[in-house]
Amino acid sequence: MDILQKAFDEVLHKVLSFPMFATHLVDKKLREQGKYLNSRQLSRLLKAIEDAKGDNVAITIPEHSPIRQVLSFTKEPTIQIDLDLQNIDIDETVNRLIENLPAIIEETGSELAELIFRRLEKASRSMLSERHRDLTAFRKALRRSWGRPLDHLETMIALALEAGDDFNSEFRPAASTAGDALFEALTRLHARACQIGAEIHALLSLGYADGAHARWRSLHEVSAVASFLSSEGIDVAERYLLHVGVESHKAASLYQRYASRLGYEPFTDRELRDMADISDRLVTRFGPEFAIDYGWAAQALGNPKPTFADIERAVELQHLRPFYRMASHNIHANPKGVLFRLGLYPEGENMLLAGPSTAGLADPGHSAAISLGQITITLLTSRPNLDRLVTSKILLRFVDLIGEEFLAAHQAGE
Repeated sequence: MDILQKAFDEVLHKVLSFPMFATHLVDKKLREQGKYLNSRQLSRLLKAIEDAKGDNVAITIPEHSPIRQVLSFTKEPTIQIDLDLQNIDIDETVNRLIENLPAIIEETGSELAELIFRRLEKASRSMLSERHRDLTAFRKALRRSWGRPLDHLETMIALALEAGDDFNSEFRPAASTAGDALFEALTRLHARACQIGAEIHALLSLGYADGAHARWRSLHEVSAVASFLSSEGIDVAERYLLHVGVESHKAASLYQRYASRLGYEPFTDRELRDMADISDRLVTRFGPEFAIDYGWAAQALGNPKPTFADIERAVELQHLRPFYRMASHNIHANPKGVLFRLGLYPEGENMLLAGPSTAGLADPGHSAAISLGQITITLLTSRPNLDRLVTSKILLRFVDLIGEEFLAAHQAGE
């Protein structure tokens, strides 16, 4: 895509042409004499220079223009400017152009940007058509390598979504009546997991392995929290859901600090006070540790300062920590995330990956299947019956199949 460069070159050539340069120099000379041309007069001067066929050009000054009071030839209706186009010193002109280039660019920068923007906007449809053709060809190549595991991952996502929908429809009426916090937490976490799974599949299908791995990090967190809540029961699930009051107050306080700087409407004092009261009541009820991140898990873990790693260990998912850490590099701006890319083949590790790639899909694809299977089985087995146990076993078979196919595709591309 070189449309930006073409537009820039074309407009820059016009802006820095000899007539434009000559206009700039004439204007500068007049300014040195205390004589100023307005933008309309400068435009007319530029047009006169562009149309000049002899050695001089003229610009007419309106009879009532204030500039007549400044110019030494106030009684004349025109400024006569000798250009001597036949005998101009090219070297001197180039040197003066270079000398004045920063000032010219500064003065014409906004106009230049606007002209290029209009050119790009007008050409965007044809530019995008070419880009879309290239992307379509790329995605066909990606499908040839990764189509089978991607299709099976999509099938598993659909199965998990359907199983969760059936589970929610069957048990929500009674759970809502009973105020079952565990049901509420698990169904909401599972719905989020299905959405994240679909996002991962979409990213993988477009060749964004690193982005998919970053989204798996979230899926793993959701799955681990669901497993922890399921094992701890309703009391901890209630704490988990109520912790939103603490998090909302923290978020509102941060928003309030920068609302005016962002140009947004701040909360009223009453709104902030109400949110603070909710947070304070929760901390009073559950203890001071409830005020921190993951404070809802503090009592169950016997740890006043719990972390997500503590939750992982409690549900025996700490073996996924290396993958979690690797996925974190795709979220943060640390050097590892800058220098290591899943989407690069080993021999291309020194390349700059700024778009999609047909490499690196295996880890995020298989990891997504594992975590989605874990949370769906956690949900289904919270109220087990034969159908849900069979569905769980089917999900496990898909996890194995997807892992095998992603590995095979990866090895074939090495």
